[in-house]
Amino acid sequence: MLCLLRAPAVEAFRFSSASVALPLGLAYLAGTLEAEGIEFSVVDCVASAPTTKRRYHKGYLIGLPHEKILDRIPSDTTIVGLSIIFTHEWPAMVRLIDLIREARPEITIICGGEHITSMPEFSMATSKADFMVLGEGEETLIELLRTIDSGRSMNEIDGLVYRDGDRIVTNKRRARRIDLDNIPWPAWHRFNIDLYSKHRYVGGMDVPDVTIPLLATRGCPYQCTFCSSPNMWTTRWVARDPKRVVDEIEHYMREFGARNFPFQDLTAIIKKDWIVAICEEILNRGLDITWQLPTGTRSEAIDLEVAMLLKKSGQISMTYAPESGSDRTRQYIKKKVNADRLVESVKACAEADLNIAANVIIGFPHETDELIAENIPFARRLKAAGCEDF
Repeated sequence: MLCLLRAPAVEAFRFSSASVALPLGLAYLAGTLEAEGIEFSVVDCVASAPTTKRRYHKGYLIGLPHEKILDRIPSDTTIVGLSIIFTHEWPAMVRLIDLIREARPEITIICGGEHITSMPEFSMATSKADFMVLGEGEETLIELLRTIDSGRSMNEIDGLVYRDGDRIVTNKRRARRIDLDNIPWPAWHRFNIDLYSKHRYVGGMDVPDVTIPLLATRGCPYQCTFCSSPNMWTTRWVARDPKRVVDEIEHYMREFGARNFPFQDLTAIIKKDWIVAICEEILNRGLDITWQLPTGTRSEAIDLEVAMLLKKSGQISMTYAPESGSDRTRQYIKKKVNADRLVESVKACAEADLNIAANVIIGFPHETDELIAENIPFARRLKAAGCEDF
């Protein structure tokens, strides 16, 4: 029996702006497992103890203490699946893997997610996990589970890292999926959505409504040097059918009473006609919702026409990702953002009365005090244009 385990979350306000939210990756895996008729359980350590916090370096771990997690793993569990997005989660995850290995040595441990895909050999070498799944995990997990059951060799499973004696073997990557509309929706009924919303673990702006995250696209066509996306997703941006995206929104409204939807896409707004189609689909159906883009997006496709349509369709929060106020730094990190075009786009969103945020990274290896200082006039310029959060 497989157990999908959502480990205690890192509240990483001292590391980054990352916030605790529903586990979208695990929910997608759960949806695929159900569609394949594979039995599994879910242990959500955050939902089990949402107000329990312990110091973790300069932040906190939220959820069940590690020692209590073992009691929640069902006795018939033979495989545990873990997802790790951020590298600063890894030390805590290694500790959890150690505890599972010590208490239940018969359990097979599978890890996946952004951190694992970025550093698979390191992750395998620094933990006692059995398998690492690279990139999109739905197809690889199903194939791995069936291979474990059959006892066949692991060397033909694309997107897998595994141990062969003392060797760490990395198979070739699995091809990206382009049939996104055929991927089963996340199985949110296996998670406590209301509890996450009650405790404001929403991964975006705090609103009073029930919140469920979405992915309307996968991947990003850009190659920013600091980002794990080219490794995790390649540089292929694939968008879902706008009608199917809004179908999913309507389903969550009916099933869970959700009214707020943060789009957790890497770069949702690339094609103007696509985002316009999303807005028009929401408006044509008369949906009374709010939705957000909290993870950072590009500015090229957002003019006043698009901004007004976003607002009319219920969009309330727009996050841009210039990453630096220094032209030289943006050049070094291959962040192809034109500052003047960004400012015009921010002005358009401000005129449409959207909440506007901008993501900036300080501390690139090349940065001098002079380059870092260039963020100050940049911040002032964005504020004058209507940006409210930095």
